[in-house]
Amino acid sequence: MSAPRDRFQDKAHRDRVKEALKGRALALARTLAPDCERGGGVDGDNYFALNPTRADRSVGSFYIAVKGPYCGAWCDKATGDEGDIFQFIAYVKGWRLPAEFGDVMGWAERWLGITLGEASGTAKRMGAAPTRKTAAPTTSRPFNAKGTWLSAKAGVIDTDADIYFGERKIDLRKLARQPGALRYSPSARYYYGDLPREEYDRLNDLHGMVFDGIIKRFYTQHPCIVSAMVSAANDITCVHRTYLAKGGHGKADVPKPKKMRGDKKGSVIRLARGEGQLTEKQAIAKGQFAPLCLIEGIEDGLTVAILRPDWRVWVVGDVGNFRAMDWPDCAREIILIGDNDDAEEALEAFEAAKVHYAKQAHVAELERVLKAFRAPIGTKDMNAWLCGQFTRIAA
Repeated sequence: MSAPRDRFQDKAHRDRVKEALKGRALALARTLAPDCERGGGVDGDNYFALNPTRADRSVGSFYIAVKGPYCGAWCDKATGDEGDIFQFIAYVKGWRLPAEFGDVMGWAERWLGITLGEASGTAKRMGAAPTRKTAAPTTSRPFNAKGTWLSAKAGVIDTDADIYFGERKIDLRKLARQPGALRYSPSARYYYGDLPREEYDRLNDLHGMVFDGIIKRFYTQHPCIVSAMVSAANDITCVHRTYLAKGGHGKADVPKPKKMRGDKKGSVIRLARGEGQLTEKQAIAKGQFAPLCLIEGIEDGLTVAILRPDWRVWVVGDVGNFRAMDWPDCAREIILIGDNDDAEEALEAFEAAKVHYAKQAHVAELERVLKAFRAPIGTKDMNAWLCGQFTRIAA
């Protein structure tokens, strides 16, 4: 039976209860979605746990912000469910909104220890922050790169991604080690901005548009390569997505089949470890420094990793990100490989990257070597070069 609703019509009271819940967001999250032994807990502003409403087998997709500007916002990347802190309670408890909002409020008051006589003084008694307006709506959620990446399937062998790479002459089985940074989603959402009517109709006929009522945007679903971009501090700060056509036969027919979301600056996709297969820390500890190749695209990086298994290979995502990092301690030699891009901005960015690393190469106590070149003339990039039947890189 629903709790009495009279006081729940009072917006000021609802806001006070919401602020009180946000003030104890971590305790609330642990009450409704307890910590588990498979990696749950707090990471940054967010609390991760298994979703208690379904047979969730791995932590990563279900989380709630327990501090910061988005405190109280939650989502499940695997199902697309999301909402504010009241909707979090309703979701876990199985109550329908708005019909059973009284149950949500009644439960929240009991959990907070608020009695009917205390309702008017909720914020003061709970020590909650005063209600205030923020730029972000309560249903907004922080983008969590790590959670998004973890929600995808580990590995890409025997998926549409495997087919996609194979059709670009990249045999992943030739790699010394499968890249842990690459994951696969069979049905990742691609969200659209404003489209001309003709283009909307074409894409709707092709893919079948779905409307997301929460963020008020249309999306379609596609197989997708989901790649982790990792910072120098070893944090996953950005996710790189490559949306694929059905069956992995090329990229998806969408406006921008490759997207990055999150903080990409200075972060890279680590594809290969090079000779000895050492992590960065192991290489530094042992003094064994494999040449480090920095390259723009994943397909190009995999091409290089297969042809030069002795090289450590990192993908920067775009030409502007080449110089967003400093010379890492795990390398004594850096090889920059750029695409054959005629755009003046791209040419300037690659030249600036060469200058950036050249300055860092001149360290008295270290023997550092910088090499830089572009894909052979007549080819767009290194993968196009491979598909043209070339077989070896000469640095």
